[in-house]
Amino acid sequence: MKPFFQILGRITKAPTLHVFYHIVTDDAAPHISSLYPIRSTQQFKDDLDWILRHFSPITLDELVTKEQFSRPVFHLSFDDGLRQCSDTIKPILLEKGIPATFFINPNFVDNKQLMYRYIAGLIAQKIPALKQKVLAMGHADTTVLIDLSEKNGIDIYRFLAEYKPYMTSAQIYDLAKFGFTIGAHSLDHPMYAKMDHVEQLEQTTQSVQYVREKFGVDHPPFAFPFTDFGVKPTFFDQLPPETISFGCAGLKQERQKGHFQRLAIEKSTQGAGAIITAAYWAYFGKMILGRHIARR
Repeated sequence: MKPFFQILGRITKAPTLHVFYHIVTDDAAPHISSLYPIRSTQQFKDDLDWILRHFSPITLDELVTKEQFSRPVFHLSFDDGLRQCSDTIKPILLEKGIPATFFINPNFVDNKQLMYRYIAGLIAQKIPALKQKVLAMGHADTTVLIDLSEKNGIDIYRFLAEYKPYMTSAQIYDLAKFGFTIGAHSLDHPMYAKMDHVEQLEQTTQSVQYVREKFGVDHPPFAFPFTDFGVKPTFFDQLPPETISFGCAGLKQERQKGHFQRLAIEKSTQGAGAIITAAYWAYFGKMILGRHIARR
């Protein structure tokens, strides 16, 4: 008898499963705890064990070659280049033999800066009364958030120096040495829907160039920060034809060549099994309604 997801995938012609995370840790992550559920080490291992029972892991190269696989496959990725990608996630992936792609932001590597959303997270964690206000702020409010953090006794630069939320260049080189793919995630993680076409291209091409030149990746993949909403088809036409890119609209088909949609596992406290199963059934429903293809 064929596995459930193989049968459902063939019936629905569902795309390859792409799942992504940001952080896995058993320690406090004050910059993230107010933003989304954090996976513990055991929860992450449980997620992977469930996925491996139903899907086979593939590398980015295998995804690009579009090989025919005998069972459902998945590609795993991680956004933002957080330190735990090296400290916690890498050993687990090596133990389980799972390839993955790690998307980084050049402005944050080596803990040079802190993303505006994480500044808001620090403020929200320390002063819950300000949570709604600061989480409503955007990339353009970075200076305001820095000023607000200082006024409330939060030293961002001390946090960068002591907590070290991001990976160092050496840690990223180490990931590449072990065979993991390094990709770009924009320069400093803005919301693309709030930028014009020129800014979108600059954020993308400059971050891809950084990964290519600094880490020796011939054709770095690119993952849109937050989402690819607000990106027009003409944007993709101006990227090199070999560019592989990712959005995060869940399980959806894509019209854009070389562009794939990913499913966020940290969107709820449920395990990966429940999230992925629900995504497949939702895809089936969207297919019936003709809404299973991403639109721009």
